[in-house]
Amino acid sequence: MTALPGRIDVMRRSEIEDLGMTRGESLPLNRTTQAFRTLRQNLKYSEGLIDGGERLEQQHVTEFDVTDLYRSAWVMAVGALDHWVFEEVHHRALHLLLQPTKDKPSRLAKLELPLSLFDRVYHDGASLRDEFDRFLRETFRYRSFQSPDKIAEAFGHVFKGSRFWHAVAQQMRAETGGTVTADSIRERLSHIVQRRNQIVHQADLDPGTPGQRAAIKADEARSVVTYLENLAAHIVMTLGPAS
Repeated sequence: MTALPGRIDVMRRSEIEDLGMTRGESLPLNRTTQAFRTLRQNLKYSEGLIDGGERLEQQHVTEFDVTDLYRSAWVMAVGALDHWVFEEVHHRALHLLLQPTKDKPSRLAKLELPLSLFDRVYHDGASLRDEFDRFLRETFRYRSFQSPDKIAEAFGHVFKGSRFWHAVAQQMRAETGGTVTADSIRERLSHIVQRRNQIVHQADLDPGTPGQRAAIKADEARSVVTYLENLAAHIVMTLGPAS
């Protein structure tokens, strides 16, 4: 059993309960994917910003607002999740398209392949794998995979069930013995994305305090990084082997 790396000890109690975990508990991850390993690497950049911000706070740096590092870490973590969804779906969808079976997820089966793709394969000798790869990248490249609905829609191309977040919540409960639900996942993820958007599009200004930015602490940013990594891990486990 391999423990999923993550600093659960810094998570707030409400976030631990929302994830269905207890403090100090490790998550078994029997198999990772290349996309997930890349996600973990990207999230390390966010952790580095948070660690750097904490050190600067300890030194009482006043030349600039140190909390901007936590905001940057938050934004980068959501961006890492977005990138991971794209790569995870792309890899799994490509594998499924190349399989001879007709038992494919409904969204994948409904994709409209251009006639030019088949012309290049059957008349020009192009590689079917390369053509499918290019088609999938063109299909998903301009989409955003941050909100719960968009993420569920994306994984609908590689998930055969009809209630994606319910399946993920069930996986979490099975692994942790917690009480996490599909609604609690959607709520937490929506909050994370909403704050990301507030930082990016509204300079993180606090609506209740004109001219002031909303407060943010290192532990808040770190808990987001931990939550997103653990959520992605459970999605990987829910989907099963990638090939």
